[in-house]
Amino acid sequence: MLVLEDDHDAGEEVKGFLLASGFMVIVSHLGADIKDFFAEEEIHAVVLGVKKADEWELSLCSKIKEMSGNPQLPIIVCASQWTRTGVFKALKNGAKDIIMKPYEQSELLGKLGKFHAAA
Repeated sequence: MLVLEDDHDAGEEVKGFLLASGFMVIVSHLGADIKDFFAEEEIHAVVLGVKKADEWELSLCSKIKEMSGNPQLPIIVCASQWTRTGVFKALKNGAKDIIMKPYEQSELLGKLGKFHAAA
């Protein structure tokens, strides 16, 4: 699992509860060269944490899928604010689901479990 988060503390928090739930986790900042992660690791899902659900951040979904080589890669986008347009753009760009920040463990684990069970 790859967690891309623009807030270091939030990324570490998510890493902690995902590790405790049995997931293998890599955490990185949004500015990292994420192409390397897909070359070195088998990534089964991506949690993309952003402050705002704006055009640039949402376009990362399609770029992540392209870099992964897996058009079915589950991406969950997490942001503090969502608009209808933002939700539509996230899904249009390849997100499988969205959640609100701050992260709620049970919600994120439930969504990840749903994708894991479908794989």
